[in-house]
Amino acid sequence: MYELVSRKKIYRDYLDDYLHKITFPKNSFNTTYMTSNSCGKLENRRKSGVIKSHRERFLAEVLSLPQSGKLGFALFDSPETAYVLMPPFQLLRTEEFTGCNFSQLLEVVNRPRHLLVILIRMGRYAAGIIDGDKIIESKSGTRYVKNRHRAGGSSQRRFERSRERLIREFYDDVCIKLKNLVEVKDHKIDSLVYGGEKDTIRGFNQRCKFVQNKKIPTLDRILEINRPGREELYRAVNEVYSCVIYKLRKTDNFQ
Repeated sequence: MYELVSRKKIYRDYLDDYLHKITFPKNSFNTTYMTSNSCGKLENRRKSGVIKSHRERFLAEVLSLPQSGKLGFALFDSPETAYVLMPPFQLLRTEEFTGCNFSQLLEVVNRPRHLLVILIRMGRYAAGIIDGDKIIESKSGTRYVKNRHRAGGSSQRRFERSRERLIREFYDDVCIKLKNLVEVKDHKIDSLVYGGEKDTIRGFNQRCKFVQNKKIPTLDRILEINRPGREELYRAVNEVYSCVIYKLRKTDNFQ
């Protein structure tokens, strides 16, 4: 078992220095990289009750942390303390090292990428194409969508039908803007990244035929964005490449 000590977000520019700082002296820590596929297999073994080693039991405990299985995780741990890093993109290989080895994590974080970022909440959106850490194309806007109606009876049903129509029109408008953004210069996109409100993202993803037909790989992660717009789009560049780091205190011997 372990106790959660802290959760922290680290942006790419500070990651290397931060890793060296928290794992000093480096020979006290070991390194484990788990891909999302390895996390899935480990979770299946846990559910089947076939995990026997203390080490695997600890790795299975780590899977209870938010987002830990979606993109994989990097673990740097000593007998008393562990740091679990949730990467911004899929880890590439399941690996173990004696001592600290940051190479795969830094490789994933620093790799040049061409990303399509869509920030969306009901009535507001911003979309941009990011090349490395620069926004090379962007669009943003708003469209009126009624708030939910609390009254009952036929009035509420009429209101809800009107609201559903406005939501469809909002989704369709964003979808058209997105199509123009990508296709005018025939941008090649490595991954699609969403930010904003989960239910709105789900509704848009189901409605927008362009996203469905384009079949761009979608990152299994939602950026924390409160108010989509041009300013938030620039902030999203840092968010895209950020890692979440959990510090744990071990309460059992998992070595």
